[in-house]
Amino acid sequence: MKLKIISDGTIDGTKVIDKETNSSLERISEIIWEVDASTYITKATITVINPDVDISSLFSLITKEFNSESQLFEETISDGYCQINSEGTPANVISKDINNKTIVGICGITWRASAIDKTIIGNLKKFKLQE
Repeated sequence: MKLKIISDGTIDGTKVIDKETNSSLERISEIIWEVDASTYITKATITVINPDVDISSLFSLITKEFNSESQLFEETISDGYCQINSEGTPANVISKDINNKTIVGICGITWRASAIDKTIIGNLKKFKLQE
């Protein structure tokens, strides 16, 4: 896929298209285009709202549990393999651990893949629910 940003200087006249199919990308909330004159590299950051995802990756599972004695949340971190599926809206996010067990109490997920430093970082935050 090759992307092209087209703009006439207005919000309504700005879009991102797939050059191969000439179709517009949907659910875009922000486009940032930059030029670094020292390296002659241009960079575009395109923010898509509620994209469909299917990610199987290593994640750091950050669990917050309320300590009734100290009246504070205590945080534990463990590494694990998770599968994240979403069909467009946060209400439809399904997270499963390596044993295919649904992870409950999720309050946030971040995942970043970087071709520049060749890293993938995933964090899944959850609250430990009373059993």
